[in-house]
Amino acid sequence: MGLETVTYISDLNPLWPLGTLPDRKSEGDNHLRNIKSSLLNTFSAITGAVTATHVEINYLSGVTSNVQVQLNAKAPTASPTFTGTVVLPAATSIGTVTAAEILALSGVSSAIQTQLNGKGAIAGQTWTGAHNFTGATVTVPTATAGDATNNAASTAFVASTAFAAALPGQTGNAGKFVYTDGSAASWRFPYLKPVSVTGTSQTAVAGNAYRLQNVAATTLTLPASPSDGDVVGVYAVNLLQTNVIARNGQSICGLAEDMTIDTPYFPIVLEFRTGYGWGFVA
Repeated sequence: MGLETVTYISDLNPLWPLGTLPDRKSEGDNHLRNIKSSLLNTFSAITGAVTATHVEINYLSGVTSNVQVQLNAKAPTASPTFTGTVVLPAATSIGTVTAAEILALSGVSSAIQTQLNGKGAIAGQTWTGAHNFTGATVTVPTATAGDATNNAASTAFVASTAFAAALPGQTGNAGKFVYTDGSAASWRFPYLKPVSVTGTSQTAVAGNAYRLQNVAATTLTLPASPSDGDVVGVYAVNLLQTNVIARNGQSICGLAEDMTIDTPYFPIVLEFRTGYGWGFVA
């Protein structure tokens, strides 16, 4: 038989020796030396007992470089310390913190808690310093009429309580002043505006004093829907005793009839009071 030239186990020929002639038993020692040499050369670094099982050794299948070097480049599962730029998937979650919650941190430029500590609470916050609301619409609750606390006043509160709850609006009150009887405010005329009447009929407007100048008798019709406190003046400049003040649905001096100015020498001033009608005030 032939005798292999052996360096490693892979050089051994498993068919040799043949066990038949022309094998010579005298070459058996050479075969044994080949086996021992191949084992020593192949496992040259093993100087003690190998306790790994064949299964454990087979785990090395596919390893392409030093296992320890690769392990040293990995982070431990417990308390790892990362350096450099760590890129995580967009859908990364950490414990109970969802991916959406992590993404909500995008754009944060400084410590979140520091920023939160510098903000005021929505409810129950005490504000100090100056606050500029220029360009903003600030809405506050409308306080109850009569509120004298330091609550902010809405425009609705101011409009309803600036004078009194019964104070009329501005429409139709041009030229009037605010009058109070001690409990409620109202609009009044500070004076009557003179108006010359050259025709024989005129519809009166509260706040005017009408000078009847036509040589013929003139009828002055009082306002159709007067307000409490409205005042109308009449002066019969033509000195006729036949001029008429038409009541226009309201009573005059308690009478449901028109009034004839039979004494033209003195000016007449009539004031309207709700529930009473027109009456003399001068």
